Amino acid sequence: MTKMTLRCSDLAASLLQVASWLAALLAGALPLGAAAHDIPADVQITAFVRRLDHRLDLLIRVPLAALIEVDYPRRGPGYLDLERAEEALPGAIKLYLTDNITVYENDAPLPTPRVAQARVALAADQSFGSYEHARAHMDEPPLPTDLELYWNQQWLDVLLEYQIQSDRSALALGWRVDRFGINVSTDLRVLLPGGTGRAFAFLGDPGRLRLDPRWWEAARRYFSSGFWYFLDRATTSCSAWCFLSGGRGNLLSS
Repeated sequence: MTKMTLRCSDLAASLLQVASWLAALLAGALPLGAAAHDIPADVQITAFVRRLDHRLDLLIRVPLAALIEVDYPRRGPGYLDLERAEEALPGAIKLYLTDNITVYENDAPLPTPRVAQARVALAADQSFGSYEHARAHMDEPPLPTDLELYWNQQWLDVLLEYQIQSDRSALALGWRVDRFGINVSTDLRVLLPGGTGRAFAFLGDPGRLRLDPRWWEAARRYFSSGFWYFLDRATTSCSAWCFLSGGRGNLLSS
């Protein structure tokens, strides 16, 4: 009995030693990869929605650092290889955007959108301060391929096009972007006919978000879901602030 106990103990010790060796090997072999795939603490997404007759445009800016499962082509000490970066963009857009964002028309999900345009933008680019500037930015020439840019410090800008039945349809968004980072905040602006618009700001997943909510729906979100909503009409604006612990979409404070 004693011999059997000793043998089992020796076997357990040997297994533990092998496991520690493997852990050491992995730790030594993967420091750069692990660092390159750290989940970012704070991720800011900016998006615009605009109806154009039977089409809905969704213009999105997301940091490349949030798309950690994508293997971007790099050169030198880790610079983004802009000449080959376009090869990785379709996979990144599908994995993170079109697979996680759903547009609903009259409560029915729309098919996968067409990726009309996609480009890498500099970290210092300020064009997404307004829809007009952001849309014009998408038509600008691509960045020079000889720039020395670290991949995780730049933006990915994407224009998605959805076909809709009518410009009078009730539209909603499913916005599942929680895995982009630890704290994911979204600034979403909906452009309406006649120069009016609505802006939404929220953390994480707000649930199904109606883009043109009736007043009682807006009030329900304001009083029950910790959601910040405000209406902007040319010269007037109304803002609502509400905190609710444990809600799916939490209020952003300015």
